[in-house]
Amino acid sequence: MRHPPRSVLLAVTGVVALVAAVTVPVVTAQGATPACTVDAKWSRSGTTVTAANENWNGALGTGGSVSAGVIASLSGGIAAPTAFRLNGTTRRLLGVDRSGGEFVCVQGNGIWDGPVDGAPVGAIADWNVNTVRIPLNEECRLGLPHMVKAHGMPPMPALHWSWGRYTGNSAGCSDVHATCRKPMPNARYTPAFRESVAGTFKCRRGGGGCPGTGYEAAGMQDLVDAVRDTGARNLILLGGLAYSNDLGQWLTYRPTGPAGNLAAAWHVCDFNACTNESCRNSDLAPVAAQVPLVAGEIGENTCAHPFVDRVMKWFDDRGLSYLGWTRTTWSRSSGPALISSYDGTPTAYGIGLRGHLRVLDG
Repeated sequence: MRHPPRSVLLAVTGVVALVAAVTVPVVTAQGATPACTVDAKWSRSGTTVTAANENWNGALGTGGSVSAGVIASLSGGIAAPTAFRLNGTTRRLLGVDRSGGEFVCVQGNGIWDGPVDGAPVGAIADWNVNTVRIPLNEECRLGLPHMVKAHGMPPMPALHWSWGRYTGNSAGCSDVHATCRKPMPNARYTPAFRESVAGTFKCRRGGGGCPGTGYEAAGMQDLVDAVRDTGARNLILLGGLAYSNDLGQWLTYRPTGPAGNLAAAWHVCDFNACTNESCRNSDLAPVAAQVPLVAGEIGENTCAHPFVDRVMKWFDDRGLSYLGWTRTTWSRSSGPALISSYDGTPTAYGIGLRGHLRVLDG
């Protein structure tokens, strides 16, 4: 049986290439002056720090990437970035989820649900997708991200199903193994999982003994620390409660870290609690005002797309990011499906997302 998967923490591992100039997210940095630079020409104007390519790394082939670094002097504080900019243009994450890796392998049915070779992945790119989110299972993982990256779409690995017995509210199963999604990642294996890929909000952040969990939960702070301890400085997306549909206290209990680069992840389908514009204005808008906000899953379990149309408009009006759930050929009884065939043929619901993405320039 397919579970409607949900994520709690995601790590974007794709590297944005330096082609022409890349503008670093705007920050409030009084007196920050680049002192030592690597692989880019760095400059500052007000609160904006810009990295321009060197003459040897200004042109890259498809799927190519280059990294750059800077050591800067600073006086004062640095506010969290609220946008990503590439060549002076805000970089939005617009795309789809490619489900399957979180459940097929642990059920003994292979690794992925459906084909993941060149043609089906190319069909994803044909929808004008710039990001693909890939749910994974803690006990068997990876394989698809490299193919997604080869088609010019940064992969976004997302831990969905994890180890540990949970019998509390909304329990999907009582199995100790990663055969369903658990509301709290476990401290025994999940930090190592995060390194390998580079209920209250307080318990969500701090971990430990959380209601309904028969194991020590790993808090979001534990997971952020595990990623950063590897030296990785990539963007990390952090969810809220109720399968990431509730961000009401996300700002109060968000993790911290010297590297920053943290964003909020929100999920919504037409059957969730926070579905209307009033909830988005009260719960999401304050979060989006302080940190980048990404709707990692938006979905509609109908034969049309009016709900996701309204969600996309709200996010478009604010220059925010979103990804459609999910790029698989499920029947409606298993959850929202964007396609009826892996050649990219959209469902009646998927037609709305495809048409919308094709007219956008993310």
